Amino acid sequence: MIAQALGVLQKPASKAEERLAALLAFDTSYLENYLECTSNPCWLVGVDEVGRGSAIGPVTACAVAFQYPLSEITKAALVGLDDSKKLRPNLRQTLQTVIQANAYWALGEATREEVDELNVYQASRLASSRAVSALWKRLQGKDSNRAVILLVDGNARLPEAWLTTVENGLTQYTVVKGDSQSLAIAAASVVAKETRDAWVRKIAMEYPNYRWETNMGYLTAAHRQALVDHGPTLWHRLNYKGVRPQTPSDDYL
Repeated sequence: MIAQALGVLQKPASKAEERLAALLAFDTSYLENYLECTSNPCWLVGVDEVGRGSAIGPVTACAVAFQYPLSEITKAALVGLDDSKKLRPNLRQTLQTVIQANAYWALGEATREEVDELNVYQASRLASSRAVSALWKRLQGKDSNRAVILLVDGNARLPEAWLTTVENGLTQYTVVKGDSQSLAIAAASVVAKETRDAWVRKIAMEYPNYRWETNMGYLTAAHRQALVDHGPTLWHRLNYKGVRPQTPSDDYL
């Protein structure tokens, strides 16, 4: 029995456990090295968005902040976390429940109209800014004395003018491929994707010809054919090539 117990204790970490440890270590490095966090607790927020490549609907973003250090129970429940695009749907759904139960989080959107007006890149930054602004208000209500470190997926900081509720104490860092490096950003990517996918599946029932429940609004061959046969819906991003009426100049876009 003792040998069996020692075997359990010495069991090597799985690849999923090692992956989670790497994501956590990345975020912890910011909390350990940021000057204001060496003497006082800080909030570390990760933000990510989904839906940029889809041809329909809003861009959806999520901002997530965990309470560090994570409990062993929370860490065990998060095993398997990674960039949402790499996860099986059933695992992603499970992780969404775990994240929403064990972290502070908020969503933000940029509408289909804003995607067409601004372009999808700027709309994604707007959605992320709205998510961060909403989470900021919640965190300030919990502990207004904590500084906030924001990890933004990608290589561009969020415009301060769009962080409507943020007054002070926010330091931004950009993280290229952050959903594969940061625990908080990976968690945000999971909640954002599950939220948007649920919306797409719901709206797909009203427009069955486009098979959105299978393509999530991306311009697959079946989706393109449905546009030829039925034209765009009110949810289509009209400035997307492949959605708007084709003209000779489209060959150069």
